[in-house]
Formats: sequence, C-alpha cells, structure tokens
Amino acid sequence: MVRDENGVGLVSDKSLASFPKTVVNKRSRPLTFTIRNRGKADLHGLSVSAKTGDAKSFEVSQPVAKTLKPGQSTTFEVVFEPTSVGSKQTELRIASNDSDENPFIIHAIGNSKGVPKIVVSQPADSKLTDGKSTVNFGYSKVGQEGSTKVFTVKNIGTADLTGLKVKKSGPAKAEFDVSDFGARTLAPGESATFKITFTPGVRDERKAELHIVNDYKTKDTFDVKLVGNGVPKNVGKSALVAAASGSLVDAVLGTSSSSAAGQPVIGSLTIGGSSYKTLTFSKPSIPDGVKRTVEVSSNLVDWFSGAKHTSIIADTATYQTVRDNTPASPGVKRHIRLKTTNP
Repeated sequence: MVRDENGVGLVSDKSLASFPKTVVNKRSRPLTFTIRNRGKADLHGLSVSAKTGDAKSFEVSQPVAKTLKPGQSTTFEVVFEPTSVGSKQTELRIASNDSDENPFIIHAIGNSKGVPKIVVSQPADSKLTDGKSTVNFGYSKVGQEGSTKVFTVKNIGTADLTGLKVKKSGPAKAEFDVSDFGARTLAPGESATFKITFTPGVRDERKAELHIVNDYKTKDTFDVKLVGNGVPKNVGKSALVAAASGSLVDAVLGTSSSSAAGQPVIGSLTIGGSSYKTLTFSKPSIPDGVKRTVEVSSNLVDWFSGAKHTSIIADTATYQTVRDNTPASPGVKRHIRLKTTNP
C-alpha cells in the first residue's frame, strides 16, 4: 500500500498528487509518500522514477529501504522544480516485486509561475547595479540645459513587469528632468527607454536619486544615484572647468586662450565646496612623439601622476584639461605642472 503525506491511501494509476504552485527555477516543498508491505512475503527491489511528460520537472528521492518485510514501511520524497512556465505532469512509478502492481503508478501534477526581472542600463550596453551605480551628467552652466542621457529598462524575467514608473528624490531632483517613460508594462524580453536632462539651478555639485518602481516589488525599487555639476555662466579663464560637451569648454576658454599658443594654463575647479588645481595644455597639430604628463605635488619635491592622482576632465583634438584629485585646503598647498619627455 502507498499513502500520501496526509495518510490517504492511493490507488495505482488513478490517484493524483498535486504539488504547490512554484516559481520557475525554484523548488517546491517536498511531498512525502509512504510505502507499506501488507503482504506475507518480503517486498523487495523498491525504486521510484518519474516517467513520461515533464519528468525532468520532478526530482525523486529513492526509498530509504529497498526491501520491506511484512508489516514494515519506508518513505520517499518528490520535489517539483519547474524550468518553464505552465502546467507540468508526469507519472511516478514505484517498481518492486509486487505481482499485480508493478509498477505502482501515481499521477503527479504541478503548476509553475513566472516572475519579472528588471535590468536598467545607461548607456544601453552598460548595466547599472541597483542601489550602487552613479550616473554622472558632467558640467553644465547654471540655468542652461546640459547633457541628456538615455536609460534603458528591460524585463529579462518570465512574467510581465507591470506598473512601471519613475520617481526622483534628493536635494536637486528638480534639476534632473525625466521624460515620459512611455511603457507601463514590459512582457518578458521587452524593453523601453526614457531620458534624463540635467539643468543645474545653482553652481557646484548637484545630487539626486532615481527610483524605478513596479507592481511586483513595490518596496524594492531599482535605485540609481544622479550627479552633475553647475558652473557659473560667466566663468573666466582663471577658473577653468570641464564640461560634458566640448562646446562649453570652448566657450569657457575662448578662441584666444593662451593654451592655444602653446603655454599651459593653470586654473581651479570647485566641487562640493572644495577647490582643485587644473592644468590645460595644447596638443600639437602634427604628432611630435613628445610624451606630455601632468604631475601634482604638495611640496614641489615629490611629484605624482596617473589616475590615482589626476583626472582628465576635457580631451579634444586640440587641448586637454587635467585636474588634481586632491583638493587644496587652508595651510595645504597644491602644485601642478606639465612634464614633457622627448622621444
């Protein structure tokens, strides 16, 4: 005799075992079945297998005992583990030396459900990490529309991603304008885009947070940090700044910049209230093989270069602007220079 986990006796090839609804690629709780030998001779050669239909969606454990003496019993478990959405069914076959019920057949059925999964990219080929990624909009003049970035939202799950909408928070949220999302629902594999344009209201660093919410996990939004820098409308040459677009740099430098004449220009850049040294130098119209390296120092003796110490903030065909990564502060001087090495 075979009984289900509720102690109900099953009838071979007629009884049905129903598994709880299970998410795709997840495991259901196991169902336990009991085999009991009600005969007068040993019941041996016990084994269980899933045959026919969606057998691969049902994981079967073998009976604890392979042989049962009269009156003895043993158990085995079956887990539903679907890999796709929909109804799954198979036959659980208990093999033994039983003369009239070999195999003993239990019809198993389970239903699986899909789940949506959101992926956000900016740009389209660069995936963002929820709660960790920062998108930098660069430098824009105060009150003037700056850079625009396109965000892509894709559903790589197995169910519709519904109720999509975009929210913002943070002190400068009004300065990051979000275009219409256009899609409230994404079927599996579908994607949609929206744009964000940065228009700084004041100077220096501006911050906000982007929240992409949906109906599946309303308390677990996809969050992205947004940052940009506002620069004064009348920035002079002595306060060079880099912008996201070359046109703004050109406007700041002017057409008669001393860097265009071959002499480096040293300036400063304010970020978050801290002042950083900058250096702009011209590039030769014809490559001359000379290596140009921007170095920084705190004592005019020890000089350092490279990504750890400096950042390129503008790079065009005619000039490059580099800033010191360490801010100047009261009592702490910073120095910057251009080192040239002939081939």
